[in-house]
Amino acid sequence: TTTTTTTITCDVVVAGGSTAALAAALTAAEVAPGLKVCLTEPTDWLGGQMTSSAVSAFDFGAYNRNAANQPRSFRDMMAFLHGGPGHSAACWVSTTCYVPARLIDGWINPRVAALPNLRVLYNTTVRATAMSGGRVLSVTAVTRTLREGVNASTLLMSSVITDWYSPQNSTNYTKQVHTLSAPVFVEATELGDVLATGRLQFAQGVELPNELNFTTDDQCGQAATQTFFAEILEHPAAANAPPGSDEGEPFLAPSHHRSCPGINKPNCSIGSVWTYRRARLGPGGNSSVEAVNVGDISQQNFGGGNDLDNMYLFAPVRDVRAAVDADAWAGGLNLTALSGLEQRAYGWFQAYRRFAGDLGTHMVLNTTAAGSPTGLAKAPYLRDTRRSIGLGGFRMQHATQAPSPSRPGATVGFRFADTVALGNYNADDHNVDSCSKPAYMTDYRDMLPFFVPFRALTHANASNLLVAGKTMAQTFYANSASRLHPCEWTTGVAAGAAAVLMTKHSWSTAEVLANVDTLQRMLAAPPIEQPLNWTGVPKPRPFACGLERCVGVAADGTCPTASCNGDCPPLAPSEWLANAEYWDHDTKDNTIVARETTYLKKSTLSSQYLPDNQKLQTPKGTRCTLENTTTTFQGYWLCRRGK
Repeated sequence: TTTTTTTITCDVVVAGGSTAALAAALTAAEVAPGLKVCLTEPTDWLGGQMTSSAVSAFDFGAYNRNAANQPRSFRDMMAFLHGGPGHSAACWVSTTCYVPARLIDGWINPRVAALPNLRVLYNTTVRATAMSGGRVLSVTAVTRTLREGVNASTLLMSSVITDWYSPQNSTNYTKQVHTLSAPVFVEATELGDVLATGRLQFAQGVELPNELNFTTDDQCGQAATQTFFAEILEHPAAANAPPGSDEGEPFLAPSHHRSCPGINKPNCSIGSVWTYRRARLGPGGNSSVEAVNVGDISQQNFGGGNDLDNMYLFAPVRDVRAAVDADAWAGGLNLTALSGLEQRAYGWFQAYRRFAGDLGTHMVLNTTAAGSPTGLAKAPYLRDTRRSIGLGGFRMQHATQAPSPSRPGATVGFRFADTVALGNYNADDHNVDSCSKPAYMTDYRDMLPFFVPFRALTHANASNLLVAGKTMAQTFYANSASRLHPCEWTTGVAAGAAAVLMTKHSWSTAEVLANVDTLQRMLAAPPIEQPLNWTGVPKPRPFACGLERCVGVAADGTCPTASCNGDCPPLAPSEWLANAEYWDHDTKDNTIVARETTYLKKSTLSSQYLPDNQKLQTPKGTRCTLENTTTTFQGYWLCRRGK
C-alpha cells in the first residue's frame, strides 16, 4: 500500500549516513540553537564509518592525531574514547580503537539528546530531490519501521535496500514518507543520494587519462568491505554465522597473503591480524601484538579477508540516471556485488576461524558491538562514492597536496585562500582487480598534511547545497586521502558552520566564498575551534635558490629577507619566471615570445593559486628579455620585462 506524506520544515537539512553528516548536524545545531536542523540517517546509528559501517579504528596521519590540529567536538570525542571503562583496545593500526556501541551509547546519543533543535530521522533514506532555479527546494525521504515478528537476522542489506527506498509498505516494513524543506541543504550521504536524485553533475570512479580530466571510468574505484566483530569465548562454541563464500580473491592463511609485508608484521600471524583492529581487550588480557585473550573483541577489516576485490559496488552512471528518471532510485548499488560482499564477510569469518586452529573453536560473531542481528555491520564500509563538481568546476586534487618538484621542500599541501578544514593521511587505494588504475596513480606519492578549501564543499549548479565527506568536490585520487574519519569530521564541521551562515544571511555558496573570512573566523573561534593551519609540522621554505635568484615555489613565495637568508639575491621587480612550455626562444635577440596568452610569475606554482601581485598576464606575442640564455629552473626561464 502507498503511505501518506508529511511535510517537515527545517532551517538546515543534512542528508546523512556518514561521519561528515553527524559532524555537520552537531555543529549547526550547537552553534545556532535557534535554528531547526534536520538529519536523515539510513540506519539506527549515527556516525557512518565510525559506527554503522563499524570501522572502529581512527585512521590518523602523523599530524592530525595531535589535538592541536582537531576541532573541539573531535577532541571531546577522543577524550571520551580514551577515558573510562573499556577504553583500552590495544590495537596496532591506530591510537584509537573501540567498540562502536560504546561510542553510540556514551557520546553520540547523549550529545544529540542535548540538542532540542536537532531532529534525527533514523532508518530514513533520501529517494528524491526537488530542484528549481539552481536551488534544492526539498528532499523526499522514506522512514521504515520493522514489522513485529520479522526475523531481522535474515535481513541482509542486499536483500532489503531496495525496500529501504521504496515509499510502499512491505512485508518487512511499514513506511512514512516525508518532504523536508529548508533554505540550506547538506549532501553528506554515503551514496550521493542528493547528487543523483537532484540530477546534478557528479563524478564516479577514477579520472582518465589524468587527474585533471572530467572523464571517469565509472566502474573503476575502491574495493568495499563488510566489517564485523569476532569475540573469543572462554569455552569452545559452534560458529554462529552462515558459511558464506570466497567471492573474489581466494582466502589464504594470513602468513601467505600478499599484503603481509605491507602491514609490517613479518609473520602476518593469526594473532597480529586479530590485534590489528582489536576493539576491546579482554579483562586482564595481554596487550601485546601477538596475544589473543578470552573476552577480546576484534573488528575484522583486512585486505586479504573481507575486502571484495573483484567487483565495484556502484552501479554504472547510465543505470543511476535511468533509475532516477523512472522514479525508482534505491541507492544506485550493484546488488550482486553487495551480496557478494556480505557473503565474503561470512566466508572470511569461517576461514579465519579455521586458520586459527584450536583458538578458532572459541571464536564467535559478536552482534552487540556492531548493533546488528546479522552479525555484520549495519552498512558496508565504502571508500569512495559519487563526488560533487564545485563552484567554477573546482575539484580538490591530489596533485596540490602531494610532494612535487614544483614545491621543493614543502612540508604541507597547498594552502588555499578559502581553507576551511585540515586533513592528513596517505593516498590509500584498495584496488578493484576488475580494472586497472591509470599510470598517474601507480606513481605513488604520500600526501602531505593538506588543506580543504570551501570550494570543495560546494556544487556548481546548486547554490544552496553544501557537500561534505566523500561527496566533496574532489578527484578520486584526492578522495583516497580525504575519506578517512578525521578529515570527514573536519569537512562536516565546516559544512555545518557554513550552513548556519547561509541560513542567517540568506547567502548562496558563492556568497559564502566571497565572504569566506567570516566563515574562517567562525570556525576558528569558540565553540567550534577548528584549526585552519597545521601545528607541529615543520615550516615549509616557500622559496629556493635557482637561476642565481631567490625564486618563489609557493603562493607566499616572497623572500623572508632581502636575499633568501643570504643564499641568493631576490628577484628584481622587473624580473619574472616564464614557463618554457608556453614561450618560444628567439635566439636572434635573446628574448622569449609567448605563443599564447599566459602568465609571467614570481613563483613556479601554478598561476591559478598565485595572488595577483605574483603574476602578470601576458597576451600572445609578448616578449621578455632573457637574463640567462642557457639554463632553466624547474622548466622556467628567468627574463626581464620593463624596469
